[in-house]
Amino acid sequence: MIEKGDLMRILSIESSSMTASAAICEDKKTICEISLDFKKNHSQTLMPIIENMFKMLGIEKQSIDYIACACGPGSFTGLRIGAAAAKGLALGLNKKIIPVPTLGALAYNILSEERFIVPMLDARRNQVFSCAYSFNALSGYEKFTDYLVEDIDIIIDFLKQNDMKCVFLGDGAVLHENKILKNDDFIIAPINMNMPRAASVGAYAFDNIKTAVESSDFNILYLRKSQAEREYDMREKINDKT
Repeated sequence: MIEKGDLMRILSIESSSMTASAAICEDKKTICEISLDFKKNHSQTLMPIIENMFKMLGIEKQSIDYIACACGPGSFTGLRIGAAAAKGLALGLNKKIIPVPTLGALAYNILSEERFIVPMLDARRNQVFSCAYSFNALSGYEKFTDYLVEDIDIIIDFLKQNDMKCVFLGDGAVLHENKILKNDDFIIAPINMNMPRAASVGAYAFDNIKTAVESSDFNILYLRKSQAEREYDMREKINDKT
């Protein structure tokens, strides 16, 4: 059994993409992380991953101080499953939730003072969820652009027009690698840095403890309507014209 002592302990959850990931961190040290990206739905994998972590570590859920959860943008279904898990645990354990922007957590996978850090998640139809960050050792990570969902070509053109040297990471960057690497000022992070990780959600959370909220106040950042909502709006527009 791992003794806690005076250490702060955070359970972190990341389910905003194809990867289901959970981690337990103590004062910025990851003591356990399990990630899975293999054919199964998050509803089948996320809670078993969390249960197995506590079992392997030999610690009680009540020993955690906060729950950190990726709050989007990302997959609608994945975000909702993660939010449901975080809220259920927070209510049962009487703990607060630290909302962690998915792109912010992904940026924490890498350090670069020479380049802007550009996390990207696939949003389908040639679009990506993205944001640009700068980093330096004194001030840490700073958001340079808003969170957005946009056509990959528009994002690349914006970065090129502003002469920004960038390192890209995330499944959106891997998917559009050919377009990104046409520019000499752009590189893509190594494969081990491209997957959303719960440990990075935890690292972000430790730097943003003050943003913790009650479970009822935890909200998801969607950026756009779901496909079902967009299709509904389209049908309504068609009906209005007939």
